[in-house]
Amino acid sequence: MSPQQPTPSQKPILGIAFLGYAIACLTLTFWLISHQQQISSKHNLKTMAGSLLPISPIISHRTAPDFAAIGNVQEKKQRFFEFLLPAIHQQNATLSQQRQWLIAQKHNNAPTTEQLATVQQLAKRYRVPDAERLSYQALIDELLVHVDIIPAALVLAQAANESAWGTSRFATEANNYFGQWCFSSGCGVVPKQRNTGATHEVARFKSADASVEAYFLNLNRNQSYRKLRRIRAEMRKNNQKIDAIQLAEGLEHYSSRGEAYIEELQAMIRYNKLQQYPDILESKKAAT
Repeated sequence: MSPQQPTPSQKPILGIAFLGYAIACLTLTFWLISHQQQISSKHNLKTMAGSLLPISPIISHRTAPDFAAIGNVQEKKQRFFEFLLPAIHQQNATLSQQRQWLIAQKHNNAPTTEQLATVQQLAKRYRVPDAERLSYQALIDELLVHVDIIPAALVLAQAANESAWGTSRFATEANNYFGQWCFSSGCGVVPKQRNTGATHEVARFKSADASVEAYFLNLNRNQSYRKLRRIRAEMRKNNQKIDAIQLAEGLEHYSSRGEAYIEELQAMIRYNKLQQYPDILESKKAAT
């Protein structure tokens, strides 16, 4: 049996009904888009502030080239830089966004509950001492010392130095390009020449990008690198470009070699002309 067709008198009514239905669908669609944008905006702010994840997700599926198999030294270096630069750019872009948000809060004398929570989350992430005792504005000022970019030139030099240009056991087995340690059994790779009684391991990361993220967080919150952050803050105060050569002076505690390690990094930056690489994609600059 075929379905019953509408009579001529019913057609206008059905047309109006369909039109109303279409308008309702469009209205609902626009509301959902708007609502989703609001949710995404709040999510990005909370991710930026309180999570160990950056705003853009870590690119965990990237596979490192076999750097040891590349015979040409210049080609090996170039491919090493190209492999790590996307993660460096991503971290610096995230820090730039965090910094811009903090600067916008400097003259906010009536922060909302969410803004207060965001600043506290950032303070926890960067381990700001006595954060709960500081006023909102004082905490903003303190966070601006921690939340800032690290020049790509310095990151690349340290990665090359610590990972032997991506060929070290720790880089190939654990995605660790910066010699970072961990201190619980099974957290990483046990060094073959670890001192008797030592318990540290070389941390294992799911990806090279995760190693870069951990390195950035380490330099921006570890008390051992307060000098690096002071040097950077002084550059900001004087409206200077964040210079990798000068910033390396704050890494005296990164290696037991102390000053010799710093001088080696500075030489690597100069010899390989690493300051040619932008800190953020499309030469976007962090807020000052």
